[in-house]
Amino acid sequence: FYAMLQLNETQHLAVNYGRRIVRPEFWRFNPFQIYQNPYVYTRGNPFLQPAFTNTLEVQYTLGQNYFFALSYSSSKGFISGITIQDNQDRTLVNTYSNLGNNWESGCNISASYSVGTKWESNNYLQIAYKNDQASLDTAVFRFSTWYAYVSSNNIFYLSNDRSWTGEVNAWYGAPSIEGYQRLSENWELSIGVSKKFWEKKASLGLLLTDIFYTNINTTSIRLNDQRSAFTKRTDSRGVTLTFMYRFGDTNMREMKMRKTGSEDEKRRTGE
Repeated sequence: FYAMLQLNETQHLAVNYGRRIVRPEFWRFNPFQIYQNPYVYTRGNPFLQPAFTNTLEVQYTLGQNYFFALSYSSSKGFISGITIQDNQDRTLVNTYSNLGNNWESGCNISASYSVGTKWESNNYLQIAYKNDQASLDTAVFRFSTWYAYVSSNNIFYLSNDRSWTGEVNAWYGAPSIEGYQRLSENWELSIGVSKKFWEKKASLGLLLTDIFYTNINTTSIRLNDQRSAFTKRTDSRGVTLTFMYRFGDTNMREMKMRKTGSEDEKRRTGE
């Protein structure tokens, strides 16, 4: 369900409600054991059931640059990865389960703006409160926390003809939860530079991603007699060199687009 109210030429108010079924991916059902080492292995759960999610969001838009939303979502039988510690044989089993019910409420804010003629910025902020239920061995546990995520993508025009551009992109995710698992904070900073030439038909760019190698995920569990943690490092830090060239006459394409638009308008008005 979606309904929108136009307050004036630049402001809009909308309400969005949805209900969906979240079905587990097929590989989560695989019961075979995959060993990472003699003490840690992963296996699927063939008894997983679909989860049901309801979402409600109130959106406010100001022009084309500012967006604000209040949201609430709840899930029944949400699917999560879990780690089970066996103290007898000292092993850790990574698997999946329908943990229980959870809900989350918060707000999202996005803003796009220009600072003079040299700087364009796109920013996003999410603040949410999460409340997760976990059912383990007939016992029910509740975990809750505040969570925040912020990102900023910036383009800088380094020359008057905008042939030289630079970019600085960054994001940060605060500590959070997933069921009874605690997720650590992580963040990333990337920078790049590009040059257009040959009448702006070609461009050469250099991008450095995750410069400080901080996009690292650490999950820890402190529940009953279970004390475990693991860290996941991916190849997020890298260097990318790109070259692009646009073939054809761009002026001809622009003229054709304008002509097509005029013909469409004539057909619409019956001329």
